Amino acid sequence: MQKVWKVVGTARRHGANGTAFENNIDCTLNSWFERNPEWKYLRIFFPVYSKGAVVRAPKGSLGIMCFETQDSAKAFIHKTELQNVSIIPVLGLGHPMKPRVPAYQCFYIKNLYTAFTNLKKPIPANKYIYEGTICFSRVRVLE
Repeated sequence: MQKVWKVVGTARRHGANGTAFENNIDCTLNSWFERNPEWKYLRIFFPVYSKGAVVRAPKGSLGIMCFETQDSAKAFIHKTELQNVSIIPVLGLGHPMKPRVPAYQCFYIKNLYTAFTNLKKPIPANKYIYEGTICFSRVRVLE
């Protein structure tokens, strides 16, 4: 177990992908999924990080992206220009994994982003391994 830091949205506490998505549509993820049931299978990629919850990464994914330090999380926010986010402590559970190649976002999520013609601005693919990135198969949300 390792205390690490997670970037989440301030309103609904989705991770960075979910927050970036909500920042670019005119509704919440939940209401969007209700209106677009053909994409319902992607809901697992947008968990909510509620205090005390254990959040599990989808099978076959790189894991839940966290940061070893708050400064690394802040640098990620600055570099990606994410808005409406905060940094929360989580406890990494399971074996930590440090990415060696950029993830370029989840394949399914990238397809979801490209399916939109009404995004306020394009969501770029992740072309970097952000310093201090560490992934876990599951995390316990501390705050």
